Amino acid sequence: CNSGMYSTGRMLRDLALNGQGPRAFTKLTKNGLPLTGTTFSAALMLVGVWINYQWPGEAFNYVVSFATISGMWAWIMILFSQIRYRRLADRGV
Repeated sequence: CNSGMYSTGRMLRDLALNGQGPRAFTKLTKNGLPLTGTTFSAALMLVGVWINYQWPGEAFNYVVSFATISGMWAWIMILFSQIRYRRLADRGV
């Protein structure tokens, strides 16, 4: 759990440094800890705990459904990007 939060904080920082995330995640404490990213990761974990507390019988289904829809969304966007790329490549762009 702790290593997951820390590594997520580091990944969020790297994304922000590459311009793929909010600049707030680039900040480090004086000890080199990505506090903003780690706090964000911990907050998301607390949301999971809250969901499990509110709907203990359905929490797993909610989380799995969200993950499935997110994965499908990503693949649908990849599909549309590929179709657009091929159309542009056929035109020589």
